[in-house]
Amino acid sequence: MSTAHQRTPDPDARASDAVPGDDDPVGRLARHLLPALVHGVNNHTQFLTGLNAVLALSSDGRVLHDRAGDLAQVAREVEDAGWLLALVASGSGSNLMLARREPRGLAIVSAWVDHALRRAGAARIAGCAERTWPELTPLVLEGWQLPWAIGSLLLAAGLDGTGAGSFELELRSGAASGEPGLLLFPAGPRVEELVPIVCGLLEGARMESEGDRMRLSLPDGWLAFAGSEE
Repeated sequence: MSTAHQRTPDPDARASDAVPGDDDPVGRLARHLLPALVHGVNNHTQFLTGLNAVLALSSDGRVLHDRAGDLAQVAREVEDAGWLLALVASGSGSNLMLARREPRGLAIVSAWVDHALRRAGAARIAGCAERTWPELTPLVLEGWQLPWAIGSLLLAAGLDGTGAGSFELELRSGAASGEPGLLLFPAGPRVEELVPIVCGLLEGARMESEGDRMRLSLPDGWLAFAGSEE
């Protein structure tokens, strides 16, 4: 049996419209991501502090050249962390994204959510590190709504599956089925309580329960998959 939920979105609505509580589903993403981000930024700070100490004691100009790869990784991850902070702030009602759009949004948020799930002792995203995530196209509303929604759903699925080790996720381009891009999640209580919030944020999207799974159907053109295979 399949049940669908679809709601006409309020153009002025934000994710923060939900009533807060002890386990407010809107604030959950920020509460779990911020400690992970602090941990990651602290690691980068320690690396830069150590590198600064080496530079202060050395006249060898090759030090930065030799660590160029590490510096590039730190710069990329710090930039991703800044984008994530703007993402969770936008989900809470403060539009810090402005005109910025991040095509890698799903890859960034999924990696950090997986890190947060590991810290929480919850179920991890199966194959997260090896997964090729589709890019977000300019058609995705203001740019922040879909990665916020996907991040929140991934976190909810992991917390619902605590004790299971990992949970499965499927990405479908719709090329074979003729349907728009689909994301499938295990359907637990935290995922289910996000349904009206997600459908209120994502104009044209719908969520349907299919047995013990939840399907999020997205408008055509929102996701850019590598190649044409699902």
